[in-house]
Amino acid sequence: MATFVSGYLVSASRGYPDMAILDASMMEAAFSGIWPNTGGIPTIVDIDTGFGLEAYTVREAGRRLHRAGVNCVQIEDQQGDKTCGHMAGSLGSGKQVMDPHEFAAIKLRPLIDYSTSDEARTFDHDFLVMARTDSRAEHGLADALSRVKLYNQFGAEILFVEAPQSNAELIEVGSKFHNDASAHMLANMIEGSPKTPYHTVGELAKMGFSIVYYCIGSIFAANFGRGGMEAYFRSILSGKDPVKEGVLPADSFERFNKYIGRGFAETTNAHYRGLIRH
Repeated sequence: MATFVSGYLVSASRGYPDMAILDASMMEAAFSGIWPNTGGIPTIVDIDTGFGLEAYTVREAGRRLHRAGVNCVQIEDQQGDKTCGHMAGSLGSGKQVMDPHEFAAIKLRPLIDYSTSDEARTFDHDFLVMARTDSRAEHGLADALSRVKLYNQFGAEILFVEAPQSNAELIEVGSKFHNDASAHMLANMIEGSPKTPYHTVGELAKMGFSIVYYCIGSIFAANFGRGGMEAYFRSILSGKDPVKEGVLPADSFERFNKYIGRGFAETTNAHYRGLIRH
């Protein structure tokens, strides 16, 4: 078990949709507020696209969080204003991803190099790097799988193909590195997601996944769930589906995105993009 400090949740706690609002200091502050209450279990922190365009900025974001006590950072290959992996993109019209070799060299490799540096070894807690790709949305599943293979070759031990769009795709992703000791595949479950079918821990383990996120549902539960977060986590930890159990509404994701202003943000972006003269 691990704690995940999610970019979506940190944005939402500030009243914003998950659309490139955050920076490294905000994530560090969120982690520092959560960490004393985790009981010492490992903590993963979402650093979106690295909070910068160049290697030094990305490396420093990872280094700063490791020094604060973080065990693992998650970095993704979206470009431009990133959004939640189960949303359509900052304009509501689709995602864009970086060239995979550019991402691996400029965003991923600096974090990997730091994780194996003498400085990182001076701390008494690990520093792992999780590589996420959002390429399924733009280029399809085959491209996404080729990307995580490349990211694993660059040293990422935890791999994350965001938003597979069917059970067949989940099975294909989960089985990709099933017998490979150098890689651990992660699945992200969101109640009411328009993208990925929802499954329990046991079901995903049979598909080949080593790690599963159940995180965003906690804020749905806090706002309009039946029984609050306690009922939500009791459902998750007992291997059940909170929607089928009646703990969360089936439209939780769309309802909450509307509540925190996703539609207004996308409309604003699209309006000002429309003013560009070609």
